[in-house]
This record gives sequence, C-alpha cells and structure tokens, in this order.
Amino acid sequence: MKAEVFDIKKDKKFYPIISKWWEEWEMPALDIRFLPDNGIMVKDGERFMCAGWFYKTEVPICLMGHYISSQEKEGRTEAMEFLIKSLEKRAKELGFELISTFVRNPNLISTLEKQGYGDFKETGQINFVKRI
Repeated sequence: MKAEVFDIKKDKKFYPIISKWWEEWEMPALDIRFLPDNGIMVKDGERFMCAGWFYKTEVPICLMGHYISSQEKEGRTEAMEFLIKSLEKRAKELGFELISTFVRNPNLISTLEKQGYGDFKETGQINFVKRI
C-alpha cells in the first residue's frame, strides 16, 4: 500500500473520488472549503482505498478526521489501519505531539483502539459540532 499526501484544494483529482465515496455511504459530501491541506489518500496498486485529514492548530495538538473509504471490503481494514498510521507519521513530521479524533463507525473505533487510541466514555464527554 502507498500513502499519498495531498492538498485537496491544489490537487483536485481526489475530490470526485472522495465525494463519490461519501455518496455511496449515504453521507453528505463535505464541501472542499472545509477540508484542510493535510490529506492522505491510500492506494493499493491501482485501487484508491481510503482518505483522511488532520487539521492543524497553533499548539502541538492536531485534529484527525473525515475518514472515508471505498465500500469495497477487500483490503479496507488494512487500508484504514495504514491510513491512520500515515496520518500519525505526517502529523509527527510536522511537530504535533497529540492527536484528537472523532468517530462513530464501530469498525473504525476498533481500528483506533487497536492502535492505542483511548476514549473518554467513562467521563461522559461528548463532542458537539455546530455549523455557524
């Protein structure tokens, strides 16, 4: 597998692929304006498998999210694991020390837990988002 770092606003070839995946998963496509320049697309041979981003902050914490994948099951779990590791590597290269993420997919939660991510279930913490 190969991970390609990209800026979705400059390299627009990935946006139609990613938008199609969101549609296939019956999720609204995120407007390109809301996607940061720190995207990673995972490719296995000629197949695009999944993508994700991290959002920079002015402190050594970044936010990782907006994961999306092809619905093709073969190799998807491995591709998502590779994506998470690739996002971590890139964030570390840029000087980040802590990653915060938000997920709801049980499979992705399991993947993150296997890679050492913890949650705050016992504290009752809930993340809220509001469009302004």
